[in-house]
Amino acid sequence: MATLDFGFLSHEFPNDADAIARLNSFFCHTQTDPSHKTLAFGIPRIYEITHPCSQPVLVRILTRLVDLGMLKELFRVASEEAGLVWEFSRFEEIPPTLFDTLRGEEVAVDPKQIRLFYQLNC
Repeated sequence: MATLDFGFLSHEFPNDADAIARLNSFFCHTQTDPSHKTLAFGIPRIYEITHPCSQPVLVRILTRLVDLGMLKELFRVASEEAGLVWEFSRFEEIPPTLFDTLRGEEVAVDPKQIRLFYQLNC
């Protein structure tokens, strides 16, 4: 298994070199622990772990890692009433309605129900 190394990003984001090192360490741990390989993490959790200078900078770092194929994005739509979760790999794949199997009907997707998560692309 290849070792993750996000260090090259320190040149692009010099003010966040420490945050990049913490991000690298966090994802290295998830890479080596089989129980964590399928976990996906939202921006608030990653921000809490890495302590970058700002959330917009964190999003730029994560987007760069997605562009390089090191991470992948997951868009989750959660049904508030039923607790169901649908996952999509691209925002464009989310339809305007989804079939709720517990209610037996189509339900409209509210943008407030959509959450972005990041996962190792292994």
